[in-house]
Amino acid sequence: MRNLKFLFATLLALLVTAILLQAQLFEDFESEQKSGYAGASVELESGEWFLEDALIRPDGGDSDLKNGSLSVRIRDGFLRMNFDKSDGADKLSFYSGNSGFNGDGGGILQIYYSTDSGSNWNELGDPITHSLMSLNNILLK
Repeated sequence: MRNLKFLFATLLALLVTAILLQAQLFEDFESEQKSGYAGASVELESGEWFLEDALIRPDGGDSDLKNGSLSVRIRDGFLRMNFDKSDGADKLSFYSGNSGFNGDGGGILQIYYSTDSGSNWNELGDPITHSLMSLNNILLK
């Protein structure tokens, strides 16, 4: 009986872990490069993303902030998921920072979300202004 309880508890833990892992969406922008600022789609590990006036590349020296070997550099554009997360999201976490190009003391970032496959977009919270790389955690629900 004791072994049966242990087996059940182990199976339950594995099932909960599998559900939690399946529910998460993770993208580190390390699987593909985009060298120009012109708008284009890029196939990444999580799915297809569209980058407008933005690129993904390893160079940039110390100016590009990175959490890995590549960074997404957005000039005056945006990046967008071209796919839906079927069960929505509760939290968005990402690193961001200002490059300091042209002496522009702080970059401004605004998060938008869509609940209808990208037909309409809603602002989420206030714009984020920063000068150094920081971890941003945003609760969505």
